[in-house]
Amino acid sequence: MSGKFGANQPVYDVVVVVVAAVVVAVVVAVVVAVVVVVVVVVKVVVVVVVVVVVVVVVVVVVVVVVVVVIVVVVVVAVVVVVVVAVVVVVVVVVVVVVVVVVPLSTYTSPFIRSQNR
Repeated sequence: MSGKFGANQPVYDVVVVVVAAVVVAVVVAVVVAVVVVVVVVVKVVVVVVVVVVVVVVVVVVVVVVVVVVIVVVVVVAVVVVVVVAVVVVVVVVVVVVVVVVVPLSTYTSPFIRSQNR
C-alpha cells in the first residue's frame, strides 16, 4: 500500500471518500431543490392559469348576460312604442269618425233640403 502519499495513504483514502460523499450530497441536494422549485413553480402556474380561465369565463358570462338583458329591454321598448302608436292611431281614427264623419253624414244642407221639396 505504498502509494503517492506513502504512509498517509489511508488518510488520503478517507479524504477522497468524504469529498466524494460531500459532492454526491451536494448534487443530490441541488437536484432535489431544483425538483421542488420546479414542482412549486408548476403548481403556481397551474393555479394562476386556472384563476385566469375562471375570471375570463365569468367576465364572458357577465358580458353575455348584460348584452342579452340590453337586447331584451330594447325589444320590449320597441314593442311598447309600436303598441302605443297603434293604439293612438286607432283612437284618433275613431274620434275623427265619431266627431266628424258621423255628424257630416247625418247633416242635410239647406240646399239639399230645398231640392227635396
